[in-house]
Order: sequence, then structure tokens, then C-alpha cells
Amino acid sequence: MKKRMIIMIIGIEAVIIAAVIVLLLYINSDTVRINHQLELAQRYLLEEDYEQAIAAFEIIIEIDPKNVDAYLGLAEAYVSADELGNAIRTLEKAAEQTDSEEVLDMLEIYTAEIEQRQLAAQKAADIGSTAEVAASMERAAAETPESETEIASHGYEVDDTFQVYKDFLLNTEIDQGSDFPIWGYYLFDMNFDGIPELGVLHHSGGSMGGYFTFYRYDGQKIIPAVLDKDGNPVQVSNYTQILADHDSGKVYFLKEMYLLRGNENGTYGYIREITNENGILHCNNLLKLEVACDFDAEIAYEIQHDREDDFLSDKLAAEYLVTESYAGGAWEQILPEEYLARKREMIPEENSFVDIRNTDAYVLLCDSVYELMDDDWNFHNRRMTEEEIDTLFEKFYAEKQ
Repeated sequence: MKKRMIIMIIGIEAVIIAAVIVLLLYINSDTVRINHQLELAQRYLLEEDYEQAIAAFEIIIEIDPKNVDAYLGLAEAYVSADELGNAIRTLEKAAEQTDSEEVLDMLEIYTAEIEQRQLAAQKAADIGSTAEVAASMERAAAETPESETEIASHGYEVDDTFQVYKDFLLNTEIDQGSDFPIWGYYLFDMNFDGIPELGVLHHSGGSMGGYFTFYRYDGQKIIPAVLDKDGNPVQVSNYTQILADHDSGKVYFLKEMYLLRGNENGTYGYIREITNENGILHCNNLLKLEVACDFDAEIAYEIQHDREDDFLSDKLAAEYLVTESYAGGAWEQILPEEYLARKREMIPEENSFVDIRNTDAYVLLCDSVYELMDDDWNFHNRRMTEEEIDTLFEKFYAEKQ
């Protein structure tokens, strides 16, 4: 009897152990699948392949309906794809499935932005019709009397420059068809001549950030301010610093990377020099870096730095960086340590450069980019008002005094 009892106990224990082993194998299998899909989803986000990213995050949610990271990632993918409504529905589902405070916070933010689009539409209606106006840069210049285009010793007369820019901003469609709506306007003096260049900020409204395009007054009309080597207008990430040294006359576009994995704007960098050639600003490539696609995702989470220089100095991180130098009309790969040395040769850590983007001379068209949405969640540009233009120039000339 005792022997039979022992055998029964052993049998029960064996069944329990087998069940635990099966459960562990099942859990580990799901964990492997989730990690694999998460790595794919993040990579698709970096490559701006939002359709594939959405599919990968949805697979994770199907495996684990309470996975907070998957819901947040899916919402981010929808926002990046300009599908704010789907992002909100995703977060609403996440709120039902989880008790995550982060989900509730993001849901509150996106919901408030959707509600504000009606206010944006009303603002646009107050300004006037948003239909295209058949106006061009030449028309803005033609409406400016020749007597007002005389050159003073310090540059063009303030009134002349202001009026031409004003006509341009009131009557010209700027970059229609752009992926991102225009959120704001800045005035910079990028070539130290006292005449402002116009920076137009386009923004996604999400973690992708946005970019700047630039315009200037050439004495007759408004034209693109900064050209590349092929004569095409230049645009730069809104994470770019515009570093200017008045003593040396040097101006650089400096964009620094700050993470190995995640937000696309954080995973690449560059240095470009702005030169003034016969009154025309040219953007010249010098250095660029990006994170290699084929890296171990686990490594990316282990390596955390706040500065690009620390990534370049980190031997482990440097293995996952592609660093290049531009010379003779072509890019050539260099070591990360050489990239850092050249960077610090051009822009020492202790320097007299000023980031001219740190200015009060700017006007944002609204508090949130999503206020530029219509009822179907499509973005639409709107022109500045006369009052906004006056404010922009008042700020610029106030800073110059």
C-alpha cells in the first residue's frame, strides 16, 4: 500500500513537472515571437515603413493583448502615418486592456488635439479662404516700387525688406504638397549682412519631428536661401543647430545623433558648412553618420548616452555606427574616432559659435500641429496674418538693437 502511494505521488509530481515544462516552453515561445516582432516593428518605424510597423505591432497585441509597449508603438506608427484617429482608437483599446498611466496620458493628449482641430478650422475661416491664390514670388517683387529697393550702407532698407517678405507671405503658397504642414516661421541672419533669411518650419506633429526650408530677399524677389551642390533648395531636420561664428564668418549645420534605436531623428547626424559665394548661400557636405541597420537590438538598449560624442567614443557603440566624410565629390567611410576628431577640429567643445536658431524671432501658427487638421484628419497649410508677420519682424529687429 505504502509503495503504491509513493508511486502515485511520484506520478503526480511527474505530471506537474511536465505541465510546468510545457507552460515554460509556451511562454518562452511567445516571448521570442514578441521580441522578434518588436524588433521588426521598431526597424520598420526607422525606415518609415509604417504599414509594416503597424502589422508587426498588431501581431504582438494578438499574442499578448496586454502588451503596453505594443499599443504605444502602434499608436506612434499611426501618428507617423498621419492617422491620428486610428491612434486614438488603439489607445482606447489599450486603456480597456491595461491599467497603464502612460496609455491614459497619451490618449488624453491625442484626444485634446483632435478636439482642437475645430478651433483651427475656425481660425482659418477667420483669416479667409484657404483656396490656392494665383500668386508668385515675382508678383510680390513687382508690387514693390523700385524706389524702395535702394541699398543702404547696412544692407537693404528695413521697410523694403519687410514689405517684400510681407507680400510673399500673404500671397504665395509655400511648399504645397509637402508631407508635413507648415507650423511656424523664423527669421535668421545666416550670412551676417543684417538682412534676415526666412526659415519655414514644417512639422509632423509626432515623434518624427520636422524640417526647415529657407528663403531670402535678393533685392528683387524672394528666392530659396540655401542651395546644395546641384543648385537645389536645401532642407534640414528641425533638430539641426545653425552654428554661426561672427568673428570667423563660419556657419555650420550641425545635426547630432542621440540614440541607437527608436525615433528616426535620433539615429543620424551630419555637419554641413554654409558658404557665401557671390551673395548665394551654398550648403556643403562635410560629415555624416547613421546607425547601421544590422545591429543586435539588445545591445541598443544596453548602450545609453546623452551625447553624440559619447557614442563615437564608446568602442561597443562605434561598431554600430556608419561614419563618412565627403571629399572629391564622393562619400568615403571613416572610423568613428576620426569623425569625432574632425568634428571637434571644426567645432571645438569650447567655442564662440552661437546657435542662431535660439531666437525669439519666430511665430508659431498654433499651439499644436494638429490644429491644422480638418474633420477628416488631413493637414492643411494656412498663410500668416498681417498681425503675425508684423510680430515676426518686430521680434527680429528688436533682437538686432
